[in-house]
Amino acid sequence: MLATLPVDTQELFWRLLFEQPSHPADRTFHPVGSTKWELFDLISSDEVTKVLSRMKKGAPGPDGRKLKDVRALPPNQLAGHFNLWLLAGYLPSNLQQGETVLLPKEEGAGAPEKFRPITISDIVVRCFHRILAQ
Repeated sequence: MLATLPVDTQELFWRLLFEQPSHPADRTFHPVGSTKWELFDLISSDEVTKVLSRMKKGAPGPDGRKLKDVRALPPNQLAGHFNLWLLAGYLPSNLQQGETVLLPKEEGAGAPEKFRPITISDIVVRCFHRILAQ
């Protein structure tokens, strides 16, 4: 059975953490190798097909689409969208949303800090990120 806490208790704890400004990175960047220009290659429909075939059924994202729905889309159209996102340098705004759930770190968790937030994005975004990671 999943542990639950009152929403007010969770919200107070997490709001304080999430609303804190990020610490600025004060490190100096030092390249460790040569530029990998192949990262600028277009995403192919074969890459999309391969990644989708390896993805496991998981929770749908905020849009409610399931893996089978994304697999039904033409891979060349998905690749086209992915390449446009790369060219634009950002995802469409409706795909920048995620759904965050709090999972207990241990059985019977009774305090907000005993939960960890997991943010779930849409399946199509997960596919895009897997291609980029490869």
